[in-house]
Amino acid sequence: DFEQFLRVMAFWGLSTLPECLIKFCCDNEVNCWSESIDETSSELTFAHDLRSIFELGLEEALPAAIKLGKSEVVEYLAKGEIRTEKGTFAAAQCGRVDYL
Repeated sequence: DFEQFLRVMAFWGLSTLPECLIKFCCDNEVNCWSESIDETSSELTFAHDLRSIFELGLEEALPAAIKLGKSEVVEYLAKGEIRTEKGTFAAAQCGRVDYL
């Protein structure tokens, strides 16, 4: 359960995004899980970053993850071949040659 997962991460003070959480956000509509962020994790920056990354759709997710510096999300999206020209432009614009 997404909400429970956020609570566990908050309890243990985890900041690294596990792949299963990224996959869930990628595979499900934002409105399906966004409310859980509001209810359980107002203090968790990473949860709000996830919403910012995925709320504009998958085409915009990679550039958003690059701009926010969420390497785990960038790696997941690139591995899943969700690559776009916008992602390349965002990486260059942010000086993240490691993402190119």
